[in-house]
Parts: sequence; structure tokens; C-alpha cells
Amino acid sequence: DRAVIGPVAEGYRAIAPAPVRQGVTNFVFNLREPVTFANEVLQGKPEAAAGTLGRFVINTTLGLAGVFN
Repeated sequence: DRAVIGPVAEGYRAIAPAPVRQGVTNFVFNLREPVTFANEVLQGKPEAAAGTLGRFVINTTLGLAGVFN
């Protein structure tokens, strides 16, 4: 980790401005929403599942694949 991942992460932070890094973070979080939705459905939480589904649909379409949250 220290020999490869650490320097790559430091380089990424040095090169990418904060808004770009936030967009990448939003995109990755958006990818997790279908799993969260399935989990909430299986737990019998329809209100939470509906909110997650709505957030995923809006972020994916209007948020350009979740980049803009």
C-alpha cells in the first residue's frame, strides 16, 4: 500500500481539483444505490427503498451518472 497506493493517491489529490474529486466520489456512491435499494426491500422498508430508488434515478439522469449530486 505504501509503495504504490499511497503515491498514486497523493498524485491524484495533487492533480485533481476538489470539485473533480467530489464528482468521482458522488459517482461511486451512486453505483452503490442499487445494492442499498435491494437491501431495504429485503428488510421490508418500502419508504426507505422508494427514497433510495428516487435518488438513484434522479442522480443517474439529471446528475449525469451521479457525478452531480
